Amino acid sequence: MVVRAGYHYRHGEAVCRLARPGSTQELQRLRRGILPSLIDVHWRTGYLVGLGVASGNVVDFVHLIYSSTYCSAAERIENDSQLAGSAAGRVLMAFDPGLAARFAVFAGYRGEDENGGGLPAWLSAELREIRQREVSFNPRVPGALLAAAVPVFNVTGTAVAALSVAAPRRVFNSREAHSSLQATRMTAQRILRETVAADWRSAKTGRPVE
Repeated sequence: MVVRAGYHYRHGEAVCRLARPGSTQELQRLRRGILPSLIDVHWRTGYLVGLGVASGNVVDFVHLIYSSTYCSAAERIENDSQLAGSAAGRVLMAFDPGLAARFAVFAGYRGEDENGGGLPAWLSAELREIRQREVSFNPRVPGALLAAAVPVFNVTGTAVAALSVAAPRRVFNSREAHSSLQATRMTAQRILRETVAADWRSAKTGRPVE
């Protein structure tokens, strides 16, 4: 449940597994509802498209849509997407100070920035910019891809997931990527609002909502 990391303690794998959004009804409905939109973005842009959530110190892509062009890159992304190394991960860290602090301990950062939860000053500054713009553009994705990601907020304003797109530098269009992500985020957040409304109706009538 708890493991030691240097001079600190952090949540262990059991806690992370139990607390993962992937086990909640909220995320399950989001996964089902958002899939057609992710496929549509992929077909329109040709980009690799993902829906990711934080799992321990990595991003777990619960959906990853791609063509054969991206097979090798997708394998690397699925096997190793450290939070600080991906656009989706940095978005999730930017809107979850606890997640950022736990990652700082995991990565062994010394905390150059006192206000950054133990993160280096350069990373704290980047996360602040992501919070202001609500988008992350990351040039360090495996396979020489460029990537962008935006947060998905539930009705309480909590960032529960990140939507991302990636493509080779020669074809990546940041404006197109951002507009596609914004439109898809609106759909995702509508799904989450409808989930809350459905749960409220279920509680009121005493009948479960499928």
